[in-house]
Amino acid sequence: GFREMVGKNERASASPAMAVMLATALGEIDVRDILPTVPTKTLVLCRPGDQLVSLEAAEWLASAIPNASFRH
Repeated sequence: GFREMVGKNERASASPAMAVMLATALGEIDVRDILPTVPTKTLVLCRPGDQLVSLEAAEWLASAIPNASFRH
């Protein structure tokens, strides 16, 4: 199925060590200061119960971007 295909592609695209380094680097990126400068309409989506991003964090993200709408 689709999930198996995505998992296979993820495993083929980076070694475990590289995946850890990438996840660490992505976790250190902070774009909060530039969110008010996003000039385009933005749709922020979040699924209740998401284990990676809380509903509150997604709502906050949408509130920080002008012309953003939030859907869950």
